Order: sequence, then structure tokens, then C-alpha cells
Amino acid sequence: MNFTNLTSMPQIGIDETGQGCPHLWEHTNGWKYSFAGSFALIVFLAVVGNILVICTICRNPKKFRTIVHIFIANMAMSDIVGAIFIAPIRISNALDVPFPLKGTLGAIMCPLSPFLSDSSFVVSVLTIIIIAAERFQAVVFPRRHLLPFTQYRCLSIFTIWFIAFAFYSPYFYTKRLVSEDDEILCDTKWEPAFDPDISPRVYFVVDVILFWAIPAILLVGMYGVVLIYLKRQGDNFRSMVSLERQRVRQIRDQNISAMLITVTVAFYVTWSPFITFYLLVMFLPRALEIILCHYNTLEFVFSLMATSNSAINPFIYFILNKTYRCGMLQLLSIVCSFHKIC
Repeated sequence: MNFTNLTSMPQIGIDETGQGCPHLWEHTNGWKYSFAGSFALIVFLAVVGNILVICTICRNPKKFRTIVHIFIANMAMSDIVGAIFIAPIRISNALDVPFPLKGTLGAIMCPLSPFLSDSSFVVSVLTIIIIAAERFQAVVFPRRHLLPFTQYRCLSIFTIWFIAFAFYSPYFYTKRLVSEDDEILCDTKWEPAFDPDISPRVYFVVDVILFWAIPAILLVGMYGVVLIYLKRQGDNFRSMVSLERQRVRQIRDQNISAMLITVTVAFYVTWSPFITFYLLVMFLPRALEIILCHYNTLEFVFSLMATSNSAINPFIYFILNKTYRCGMLQLLSIVCSFHKIC
């Protein structure tokens, strides 16, 4: 989804000097440096945390042999890619400086940076759907054959990235370096091939429907059924004295499902304000008039929330899953040379 001005919205002409807008503390250097520093910190935590997740899975193949953990590693990789490539754009925007790269490298990175950062969003969404479908089958239909995408995991991961790259390929046409007031900017231009007013709106709406609304409906449905079945299983096992092996499996399913549901909820909580913000700005001009003076602040705060999801996931794994927690602590003990806890 286009979250680096990827909605290709027309420039709305906000007065950067704050003329006519009282109390614009957000135009001070302190505001700029604080938001740039916050974003840099989130990117750092996202990269380090998700590297720990991937290394933990790779170092313990027996403990993380199930399909869920393979797709968690895929989502961690997408979070790393998204955080790294969105950093130059967001930090330069926060500091109110031109696009940091020029020449041939700038012409390449201008479309490539938002292309990869936004593709990582779709990769995360599709990965979350596949994980939810795997949980749905494992809990509701445990004796059925594996779903096709769980049997062919490498092909599934390739397909996820291919869909994301295909959808955002128009960036290589619309994202361009332009000269404005003797400054080089990475701007969005849909013309001459597309209508600059209608095309970005249609593109954004399709984006929201395909990779936000429909996945939300699917996830609520699948995890709703999973929770119902887990509750029924808990009631049944409480009435049994034996079947210890089934009890252990049921507890494991509950723990992993709780962790994955938390990841899904965190994803939608952190991204929803940003998407709602852009929808309001694009389709409700009155909303834009109301927030005009604080547009830059709101846009950056909501983008900061969205990017924070990449940093939150490793903490969720660490807190809610003992195997991940021990694996990460073991890695940290090697790197930092302290006593192993697990």
C-alpha cells in the first residue's frame, strides 16, 4: 500500500512557514529532530529485532520446523526490507530536506525505495493471511491434508513477493526526480500516460480493498472460528482425566494462536490510522481543510505508528512465546557475552 506519499496525492499546498496557522510548534527544529530521531530509533529496533527473529529460527530448525515459523521468518524479512528502504524518505521528510540522492543513483532509488517499502506491507498482509489459514486448518481440521500453500512453502513465499512487486510496479513510472526551486525532489507524476486526478485515487482504493479490507474480513472470520474451537477443546479436555498428549497439543495450539492473533491485531491497530487519514484527505476535502495546519504532523505521526509495527512484532514473539524468548536470549548471550538465561 502506498504509504510514502504513494497515494500519489496532488500537492496540497500547505504553507510551510505556518502563515495563518497559530501555534505551529511542529515547524520548529526541535519537532523535526525529535521525529527524525524517533523514526531512526524505530527503524533500528525493527532491523535488529527481526534479524534476531530470523537467526533464532535458522539456529533452531527442530524447534521451529512448523510452517508457521517459516512464514514468520518471511514476514520478518519483509519488515527489515520495509524499514531500511523507507528510512531515507521519512527521515528526509521529517528534517524537511530534499531527497538525499541525486544523479543516476537518485533516479534509481526514487522509485525503488517506496517500491520495496510498500511491497513489504503487502508481503506482511499476505503472510498473515496464510498463517491464519494454517492455524484455521490445524485447529478446525487437524486430520485433513495440508493446504497447497503449506505443502509448497517456497513457491508460496515466491508468489507472495511476486504479487507485491507486480502491484507496485507502476512506481517505476510514477516516481521521478524533479527539480523544484533549485532542489531535487522525488515526486509522484502520473501524467502523461494516466489521469493525475483520477488514477491515484482509483489505485489507492483498489489497494485498500485488496490488501486491507478483504484481508481484515478473512482474518476476523478465520481467527473467530479458531477461538471458538479452542474454547470448545478446552471445555472438553477439562472433562477428561487422561489424554495428556492431546492436552499438551491443545495448550500449544492456544499459545501459538494467541501470539499470532496478537500480531494480527497489532498490525491493524498500527496501520489503520494511517490508511484512514489518507482516505479522509483524498475523498473528504472538508477534512483536509480542518487539519491543514497540522497536516505534516498528523501524516508523520501516523506513518510513525505504521512503521512501528515492524519493531513491535519481535517483542510480541519474545513476550508471548518461550521458545522465541529463549532463542533470542541465547543469541544475545553470544553477541554480548553474558550468562545464558535459557
